[in-house]
Amino acid sequence: MIAATAPDPATVPLRLVQACCRAVPVSGAALSLMTSAGGPGSLLTASDRIAAAVEELQFDLGEGPGLDAARGGSPVLVADLAGAAGHRWPVFAATAARRGVAAVFAYPLRMGSVALGVLELYRDRAGPLDDAGQAEASACAVLATTLVLQLQSALTAAGPVPLDAPEEARIALADDRAVVHQASGIVSVSAHVGVGQALVLLRGRAYAEGRALDELAADVVTGRVLLDGTGRDHHDRPRDGHGDERDFR
Repeated sequence: MIAATAPDPATVPLRLVQACCRAVPVSGAALSLMTSAGGPGSLLTASDRIAAAVEELQFDLGEGPGLDAARGGSPVLVADLAGAAGHRWPVFAATAARRGVAAVFAYPLRMGSVALGVLELYRDRAGPLDDAGQAEASACAVLATTLVLQLQSALTAAGPVPLDAPEEARIALADDRAVVHQASGIVSVSAHVGVGQALVLLRGRAYAEGRALDELAADVVTGRVLLDGTGRDHHDRPRDGHGDERDFR
């Protein structure tokens, strides 16, 4: 029977990025979903831990070729991350290089003007994709776009996320970054800044402390951390002998 030999739907995203790695001369691949405005979203799947870590790094820092590709709607092809092109994202480029990533090729997934996600291909050596590699990568991006559209259609047609939806898709499309968005709203109110600036403050604090962004966000949501307009934590301010807060510099 066909049903007996069909692949498990939950493995389709992973199988897609693995196929991309076989078709294109790259070391790894990751597929992420984006917000309708082309902002950072959720990692759907990755071929390996390095690809997943580098993809998450872009969300935490708010910079990187994948985000630029999603926002701009055009592929961002970086043949040498350590070269001049990588200077556009200094922190990302340096951190990714330490993880063994030398080149990044990011392809936006779009439906008209709406950003759906991004397919990013990574390589552990510098050098551009040849014409054949670029053609294969573009074909992979088309397939990835079709997959994301199918997943979104399946998960939104009936309203709430169905329980029998593929697990990877259910988690990602339900927005596993909800805690970060919630924390941004809290900081926006407490620091009297816009939500976008609140996210910048969260990212800056997380980077300064060497923490994961979602971990810091969870502390904000639970009240363990309360950031002001400079990104400082009110709870960390030293007090003098009379219990008053001293100037925190």
